Amino acid sequence: MKFVMKVKRQGQPDDSAWTEPYEINGVRNRQAAERWANETLTRFNSSLRKGEAARELVGLEVIGDDGIDSRPQHTWEKSNAMTLIKAGRTYDEYRCKVCGVTGKQFQLDSGIVRDTKYRSRIYARCDTALEHITKLGIAAMIRTKRKRDAEKKAKGQ
Repeated sequence: MKFVMKVKRQGQPDDSAWTEPYEINGVRNRQAAERWANETLTRFNSSLRKGEAARELVGLEVIGDDGIDSRPQHTWEKSNAMTLIKAGRTYDEYRCKVCGVTGKQFQLDSGIVRDTKYRSRIYARCDTALEHITKLGIAAMIRTKRKRDAEKKAKGQ
């Protein structure tokens, strides 16, 4: 089932909340989705590191009874031939065919978790990820051009 959690830091106003989309195979209805969301946040809050704020659930939106989500989602494609094992954990690596965001799936019934460098909310959907990656690419090209121009100018003097 697909759903979106609306989450905020405890003690902050509701308008500071952000959304986190999930697709969990074992969740079959809204009650199960709310239970999963609350358990997930409880687990997160019980393992806070120094400087991290506790989070609370503001709301939960189930994505259509027909399973259709109008927002552009990642189209995951498995990128390893065999399941990988690292530090005693098994996982599969995935890459979005559209935007190139990468992630891992640690259990068959769990969703795909985006890799650390793609954890920002901006990478949650393909449209925003593509827009951001394009901006980063253009910025990198501009930096490279400026560096080359500066090197040419330094050689010319």
